[in-house]
Amino acid sequence: MLLIELDGSQHSELHINQYDILKQDFASKQGYKVLRFWNNDIDKNINGVLEIIKQNI
Repeated sequence: MLLIELDGSQHSELHINQYDILKQDFASKQGYKVLRFWNNDIDKNINGVLEIIKQNI
């Protein structure tokens, strides 16, 4: 089971980042692997992002 999250720059803010960690911990405990990508990664390196996703499927 795989979750993919796309994060914008607001996720670098401390309170949002802490919430993201809690979400990821919860998902992991439910048996999910979580992949997170910055929007910038999608814009500049979509092939690399897709390759990472492919490797995890």
